[in-house]
Amino acid sequence: VVPDDSLSIAIGKQGQNVRLASRLTGWHLDVISETRYNEGLQSGFQSLMNLSGVHEALANLLFEKGYFSTEDLSKAAAEDLVQEIGVTEDEARTLIEEAASDLESNEKPQDPTPGVSADAEPEAGEDEAADDADPNNSGE
Repeated sequence: VVPDDSLSIAIGKQGQNVRLASRLTGWHLDVISETRYNEGLQSGFQSLMNLSGVHEALANLLFEKGYFSTEDLSKAAAEDLVQEIGVTEDEARTLIEEAASDLESNEKPQDPTPGVSADAEPEAGEDEAADDADPNNSGE
């Protein structure tokens, strides 16, 4: 996650900075702006709030424990929810089933952190901004 005004620099010309960092670290890197990251978190939180039986306090607790969306919750183990948030095993199973059902009905899973991957092309205008920010680029 990078500041909005540094996104182009972080990605680099045609994704060069992200690809290089990915090769050096051996990790797959997704670079996203703070705004898109926060929008994803808000969307994920709202997806939790849309589940029946989930009130704001429970959604906050799920969020604190790393369940940022219905997609995350649908992948949880009932035993983990029992230990982490203090619900009964039946309640945990119901939450997981409801989250999975919600995902199926929405067809497209919600990703709380959509971004630019090392393989992706930068969005229009990012190349120019990266060129302008590169002190070694003489504009040729």
